[in-house]
Amino acid sequence: MTKKPQIPIKDAEKKPPVNKASPFANDPPEFVIEHVGPDHTLRLNKFCVVRTQFILHCNDFKPQIEPLEAVDLAAGWSVLTRMESEYLLIYNGGLQGGWSLPHRHMQLLPRPPRDVHNLFPDIYGIENGLSLNYSVRRG
Repeated sequence: MTKKPQIPIKDAEKKPPVNKASPFANDPPEFVIEHVGPDHTLRLNKFCVVRTQFILHCNDFKPQIEPLEAVDLAAGWSVLTRMESEYLLIYNGGLQGGWSLPHRHMQLLPRPPRDVHNLFPDIYGIENGLSLNYSVRRG
């Protein structure tokens, strides 16, 4: 059984040494689903919590601890809108978020059934990125 690699938080912003490959540098061909634009790759998650879970990673190193950029969000949206079933896109960008790799990546997990979990979009009537019945309470 292969153990999931982890890196200490103190090394989170450091670019890996040239002689140390990124955990995504040599994606096994059987794990790669597609290249999403020039900057990202969608692959099966080797260390998944639920099946089927995917990883959407940057092809070039960007620190996992930094906020996502527009290009990352665009890649995520591109994948989500083409999935045949509902998935959630998550980014665990800090120690408290449970990150274990310094190389920027997002995870796609199957969305729990609506009758089991009410998520933020459900509560506010948001469907497919559009608000159907949204009101903001101001305090």
